[in-house]
Amino acid sequence: MKRQRRSLAAFQVDSSEAVVGGAPGSYFIPADRSYIHLRCPCGRCEKHNALPLVPGRGGYAWRLSGQPGKHSLSPSIHWFEPDGRKTHWHGHLRDGSFEG
Repeated sequence: MKRQRRSLAAFQVDSSEAVVGGAPGSYFIPADRSYIHLRCPCGRCEKHNALPLVPGRGGYAWRLSGQPGKHSLSPSIHWFEPDGRKTHWHGHLRDGSFEG
């Protein structure tokens, strides 16, 4: 049985605190564009994370493109369950929508 893909409109908020207390699919990009802080789009949890947009010590970073309201992020976003083995949510931010 093939898993059905779901889409949720992403929306940019004014602060990382608004992401932490916000709705699924919210995200924040600071003026220095050093990271993207985002809320899991699954709608069943309160997970949030900050992904680097500039290479850090590990040299790994996500690439942000597009205009406000229509951002895209690559590579994909992969949230794991607390055990670190099972996938919680895996998908993309493309043209202003989370697809997973």
